[in-house]
Amino acid sequence: MVAHALTLTSNDAESWLASLEEAYSEAQRELLRQALAWLADHAADAVVDTGTDLAEHSLGTAAILAGMRFDAETVAAALLCGLPDAALTRDKLTKAFGAHLAALVEGAAKLTRMEGENGFQSIHGAGDSQKIRAAVCGERDQTGRERDG
Repeated sequence: MVAHALTLTSNDAESWLASLEEAYSEAQRELLRQALAWLADHAADAVVDTGTDLAEHSLGTAAILAGMRFDAETVAAALLCGLPDAALTRDKLTKAFGAHLAALVEGAAKLTRMEGENGFQSIHGAGDSQKIRAAVCGERDQTGRERDG
């Protein structure tokens, strides 16, 4: 799955979703389908700093995370976090995906904008998606409760 993820194009989205049948429930695949549609609607002709099409890059990233068996919300956040700021407002994302995924996308987008290695080292090697999610959604601890201060 990981090697294949490096060659996925936006045209491969449906076949990728179909390949997730054993790993994710229908509801989880529907969330990913909605995130893919949002990506297609908002990515336009955007490219990432390597020159790769944003939609292809996001799909490849999501496929790698899915291959590592990350939860569906983390995979959906990977599809969305690279989009232009106009598509990533908390209000828009909350209406489309709910508050929890909106916060996860917002946190992941912040991570993608960090410069240098210092920000990444704080979660590097964390070992599981819950720790990474807690770091990305800094306003909540691992149990989902609001952090003080």
